[in-house]
Amino acid sequence: LTLALILALTLALTLTLTRKASAASGKPLLLVFQEIPGCATCRNFGRDVLSHPLVVEAAESLFVTVAVNNATSGDADARVRDAFREPAWNNPVVRIVNARGRDLVPRVADGRWSVGAVASAMRDALGSRRAPTWLGLLADEATSRDNGVDEAVFAMYCFWSGEYVFAAKEGVVATQAGWYDGNEVVKVTFDPRRVRYADLIKHGAANSAADIVYFLDDAQMEVAQRCAAGRARRFHGPIRADSDPKHALRATPLRFVPMTSLQATLANGMVARNRYNEVATLLSPRQREILRSVGREGEHKWEEVVDVSIFDAWVEATVLYA
Repeated sequence: LTLALILALTLALTLTLTRKASAASGKPLLLVFQEIPGCATCRNFGRDVLSHPLVVEAAESLFVTVAVNNATSGDADARVRDAFREPAWNNPVVRIVNARGRDLVPRVADGRWSVGAVASAMRDALGSRRAPTWLGLLADEATSRDNGVDEAVFAMYCFWSGEYVFAAKEGVVATQAGWYDGNEVVKVTFDPRRVRYADLIKHGAANSAADIVYFLDDAQMEVAQRCAAGRARRFHGPIRADSDPKHALRATPLRFVPMTSLQATLANGMVARNRYNEVATLLSPRQREILRSVGREGEHKWEEVVDVSIFDAWVEATVLYA
């Protein structure tokens, strides 16, 4: 089992010691029950979820985190497992409890093995006062992607401005500027459970960012024709991506900081509105430290990571930072 997170976990901790650590620090206990070495489900959970850079950071900095091998008997791992009445089996389970061992949130198990499920559990266990913004953004974006996102395409006089407009709309997960049918367009990825397609059209129209509404299917056609009469057209794709993605963000040192799609989308909008100093509120402490390192060491040492997966970008950035 090759997990970046395992480096921060202490397998030999007893239940008593972990509870004392939790009580002393005021941090909840994060218990990761895993078969080690594990089946494909466990390995995938480790690779795709527990190794996510922001999940790792949350586990290391906001919780007392312990890995428990849930497929052993007669050892410290088995005693912790038995104390929490977890079965000896080969599937992952995440429990977040207080120092007394009481669950703060429902256990993450039974097929809910995703970044969205774990990040949401972390955020909810900490509560609104203690959960940092960056963790909430990760939970929101990952949960939206878990549940399924939709896309919308709009044409406007300037796709850079269009990105800023839609970045400000609650429920938008990502934006992409590009060209289609001779027009500057923005593809908006959004969570239909948090914002309706009709509301996106109205928001775009109110901000001069929906000169043409391209509908992607018959369901969108009905809404577009109702909300944007005379401006609705069928989208046949694809979009040719802008060569200068996240234009406002790319003009700053933020282009070297690994981010999730939602973080980059929001940061791009903030910079465009002359709110660069507020972008730090979106970033984790380690992301902020990377940004400070860019300033100290000079931009020539760093690789631009705009629109690069946070997994891939993090590897590059942390090698340079180290």
